[in-house]
Amino acid sequence: DEIKVVKIIQNINDNYYAIEFNKIQGFVSKSFLYQTTTATAYEESNRNFNPRKVQDESQYKYQLAQEAYSKKDFANARKYLNELLAKDNNPDLFFLSGMTYAQENKNENAISDFTNAIDINSNDPRYYYARGYSYFLSKNYKNALIDLTTVVKMDPKVTDAYFLKGIIKSELGDRRGAIT
Repeated sequence: DEIKVVKIIQNINDNYYAIEFNKIQGFVSKSFLYQTTTATAYEESNRNFNPRKVQDESQYKYQLAQEAYSKKDFANARKYLNELLAKDNNPDLFFLSGMTYAQENKNENAISDFTNAIDINSNDPRYYYARGYSYFLSKNYKNALIDLTTVVKMDPKVTDAYFLKGIIKSELGDRRGAIT
């Protein structure tokens, strides 16, 4: 078995880098994610070595999904998230998946993922706000108001929830309710 450094992928923090290795077994190549010091990364980049494994594949794919999302590469974000959601019911995975669907204007899918996140963890106002906003975009104002009211009860400092509630009430013709 030969382990060969392929490239430095990203700076994890000031002292460590994630490095992708290919473990060669005949004609088969597999990738692993490892952690090592910056100095070691450069010193060992052309030699074989066996550094300490830093994180599992799921954490790595979640980071890749977040990076793809931030670059508006929603197809790749979706690819990683679908792989992760096939194995894990983590509410943050559903949240990021919902955010990705929302960016793609697939509000029904977004609502479904935000609902899944809420079903797993009903104590995070971000999930309710995101679902409420998706309901708003779908013109489902009744459910949007329910979620936004929940957000305000959970965290009165979320000013965007008040603002969106006002817009919805105005859309429904409740001008007085829109300003209170």
